[in-house]
Amino acid sequence: MKKTITILSALALSAGLSYAGCGKVDTTSGKITSYDAEKKIIVVEAEGGAKTTLTITPTSKYAGKDGKDVKIEDLQGKTVKVDSEHKKVTSVKEA
Repeated sequence: MKKTITILSALALSAGLSYAGCGKVDTTSGKITSYDAEKKIIVVEAEGGAKTTLTITPTSKYAGKDGKDVKIEDLQGKTVKVDSEHKKVTSVKEA
């Protein structure tokens, strides 16, 4: 009986840990220094010089300062705010 309870407890704990971080949105602010259309990646450089490489997905959204939709190519070299989950871009907005 003790083994059964121990096993069930361990399974419940491991199932809960497998969802840790799901839905967590990371926000990166900086300048888009690189965009590779073939590999679908962008590199964002923060003011301190730290670079972050993120993957673009078909559902990624891009907006200019006015909030209107733009192409990712239009944002290259500009200062942006990027929201992502697990290094996959959900939205990019010009700052």
